[in-house]
Amino acid sequence: MKLLQGRTRRPLLLAKVVGATAAMLLSGVAVATTATPASAASCQTKAHVYKTDQSPWSIRYEDDAADRPADDYQNFGNSNGQTFTVFFRLGGNGLLRDSIPSWDVRSNTGTQFTLFGNKAGSNCVANERNFSRGAGVPGEIWTVTANYNGGNSGALIRNQTHFRIIFVEAPPVDPPDDPCYPYYCL
Repeated sequence: MKLLQGRTRRPLLLAKVVGATAAMLLSGVAVATTATPASAASCQTKAHVYKTDQSPWSIRYEDDAADRPADDYQNFGNSNGQTFTVFFRLGGNGLLRDSIPSWDVRSNTGTQFTLFGNKAGSNCVANERNFSRGAGVPGEIWTVTANYNGGNSGALIRNQTHFRIIFVEAPPVDPPDDPCYPYYCL
């Protein structure tokens, strides 16, 4: 008989726990502990943009000086005669929601163009975007400046020096080894 009494108490205890949980939920306790919606949350980091296609990465934060020296990268590109193809992977974090970061590219030859990144989502991240662009000739230098809006600070960052691409002549290719060894030829 005692065994039977112990078993009947367990469902009763479970019913009390479920009932108490339901009462708390209905009384609004759960409402007080829910997280704020993503649209009302602040960004997890201060605003910054980055270039991640080459090592070391180039990162610029909203509180970096606009005229900070650029990070320099040499690019041999895909040499096709005297022209090059350059690749970029650019993104940002801590950005104002729904804003679009951009990068202005100015060549020492006078060429200018703008690259537009992905729109920052509710998480303040503008996912990386890949760019492929035909480039100039050896000796050409591209200076790239960043434009973006800070998510927490609301700062408007404009023409912040980010990086430079220096196009250089590809090094000569070593000639193939002689297929003849001292005692026989292949």
